[in-house]
Amino acid sequence: MTPEERTERIMKRMSISRRELAERLDISVSSLAMYFTGQHRIRRVIALAIQAAYGINSDWIMQGKRPVFLKEFQSNLSAEAMEMAVLFDTLPRRLRPVARTTLRGLKALPATVREGS
Repeated sequence: MTPEERTERIMKRMSISRRELAERLDISVSSLAMYFTGQHRIRRVIALAIQAAYGINSDWIMQGKRPVFLKEFQSNLSAEAMEMAVLFDTLPRRLRPVARTTLRGLKALPATVREGS
């Protein structure tokens, strides 16, 4: 079973619509549909976003490793970090090096500049 098939299976089991999942991942329904129609493959960052939103084990999504649900679920990423990861994942491949360089440049700025102080 593929990550896409596992994700769709658990969505049905949990009565999660594509629209709801897209909203929780902050992506469009059409972008999400690309994963289920074979146009895109679910990558680790999407599996981690699903884990953060629903407590579904990202290892189960990606590789079928049990347990399906995490008993004690706690995301160590902030909502903003998860949003950035999902946005990065939806960028065309040709733009990713530029985005990576930009983010590294921002990280190198002193905290006072990053926070607008």
